[in-house]
Amino acid sequence: MKKIDVIVDEQKVGELFYEQDKNSYGFNYTTNHKPISLIMPYRASTYNWKYKLHPIFDMNMPEKSMCVPISHLKRLAQKW
Repeated sequence: MKKIDVIVDEQKVGELFYEQDKNSYGFNYTTNHKPISLIMPYRASTYNWKYKLHPIFDMNMPEKSMCVPISHLKRLAQKW
């Protein structure tokens, strides 16, 4: 399971992850700092979404032309 930190106002508020065996995405808040969205207020349990990203995350994905540069930066960061 790979995780991505979700940051609001320069503070980590949660983790977005994908579970391949369940083919689902999930999000867990790690702190009650600020909600990432009005439709996703803080809660201790996981927000699950089957087969695709929750629309809140999907709408913030970069355009296709930016996906390659971002993935390239990720590989560079892993080398450091």
